[in-house]
This record gives sequence, C-alpha cells and structure tokens, in this order.
Amino acid sequence: MRRRAFHCGHRIPRPGGLRLQDWRILALAREGYSHREIATRLGLKYQTIACYLQAIYQILGVHCLREAIECAPWSECPPEALLNLAEQRAGQADRSHPRF
Repeated sequence: MRRRAFHCGHRIPRPGGLRLQDWRILALAREGYSHREIATRLGLKYQTIACYLQAIYQILGVHCLREAIECAPWSECPPEALLNLAEQRAGQADRSHPRF
C-alpha cells in the first residue's frame, strides 16, 4: 500500500506576520515539545502542525525550526499565546501531584 503524501498548498503565507496559532506552535516548540506533542496539546493532527511550520518558515524567511525560534519577533507575540502555555503547564502540575 502506498503512503499518501500530505500537501500544504492551502496554507499560503499571509501578509501581516504570524497569527495566534502560529505563536502557540512556536512557543511550545521553544519549550522543547516535539511536533507530535504539540499536535496532541493543541488537538490537531501531526500533518497540520507540519503545514503550520512550513508556513511559519516562509513567513519568517527561515529553513528550520531552530532558526524560526531564534528569528521570531517575540516582542510581537500576543500575550494570550504565552498565557495559554502557562495555563497548560499549571494544569499539568496539578495532575502530576494527586491529592488524597
């Protein structure tokens, strides 16, 4: 059986820079999460994350995730992208210590 390749052609780079979901993906990547972990956390498919990252690379003019994280204009990052990350981290801490 042949594997189907996914196509990201529907994600055309947009003027005006990164959107909220792009920032969420970059923030999670900066925290060290893998593509699959990011997909799980955001409730998306792995292929969707790959398409987002390709669009992010084009917008930022880079070729890899490390460059995207380094070159992203973090001063323009909307606070809600990082706020959601902090809330997720706090929720994990609550679940990791069961209360008796």
